[in-house]
Amino acid sequence: MYTKTTIAFFRPLSRTTRARISIAFALLIAIAGCGGGGGGSSMTTVDTTPPTPITPAVNGPAWWGFGRDAQHSAIGEIATQPLSRLIWQMPIDLVPQYSGSSLLIHYGSPVITTKNTVIVPVKTGVGGGFRMEARNGANGAALWSATTDYILPTQQSWIPSYNLTLTTANRVYAPGAGGKLFYRDDADNASGTVQTVVFYGTDIYNASRTVFDQNILINTPLTSDTAGNIYFGFIANASNPANLVSGIARVGADGRGSWIAAATAAGDAAISKASTNSAPALSSDGRTLYVAVNTAASTVWPSGYLLALDSTTLAT
Repeated sequence: MYTKTTIAFFRPLSRTTRARISIAFALLIAIAGCGGGGGGSSMTTVDTTPPTPITPAVNGPAWWGFGRDAQHSAIGEIATQPLSRLIWQMPIDLVPQYSGSSLLIHYGSPVITTKNTVIVPVKTGVGGGFRMEARNGANGAALWSATTDYILPTQQSWIPSYNLTLTTANRVYAPGAGGKLFYRDDADNASGTVQTVVFYGTDIYNASRTVFDQNILINTPLTSDTAGNIYFGFIANASNPANLVSGIARVGADGRGSWIAAATAAGDAAISKASTNSAPALSSDGRTLYVAVNTAASTVWPSGYLLALDSTTLAT
């Protein structure tokens, strides 16, 4: 399970190149190349600059996040071309940490806009540190990047995935420290402002930022619905000014947040949190939110429940 793992669009690397973990994206649109040379009256010079591929305008189905959609159907609407050549690649882990020949980590899914901008979560440090990198899907050219302050939940032997999500309005979200979310509108635009939203209130967060950053940790991938609402699980490691306990959060498209304790949602005081690394999912009509919760992970296989919640109120 934890050897060199690949996912769709990803190219596995040999052991000798393990210092750079790379992903290769399948060719989504036809690419045409152009080149040229230069001339003068007394001599002829040759332009050795690699040709810049032409990138035709694209308007196709997006890949919004883990499993593509809120139901995690993992079904794309563009047929995959033969994986016969590498178009471009980039590192997704700048400091991979091997355990023997294994990487004990889950890497997050890229998101892809309708205009073929590919936004990738990149791990930058030994035990964490993450940023978003946006690339042109046709040629891999860098468009923009944004650093986050996300802090990983504590794990005994493996690192959970860091996942982005894209809304139908083309807003991209990324987890941050203290339970906040970073977001950027118009993910295709090379310039833009990264903003934040906090499900329990920005003013409350800003008043005790250090306390929240150290103790409130997002521990699941983000899931977005067709209306632009965001869902995720979080861990509260200690008491805090917002009286948060580990549970499930919702951030509406309007920026308003709400949450429910995992134990309350399950009706079982032994339940401690949403299951780490388990993405919330929505029913096809978007009215029901499915979340896995479990007891404290003091054993290899903690017990728990699959919950069906009202996607608006989070009531069980």
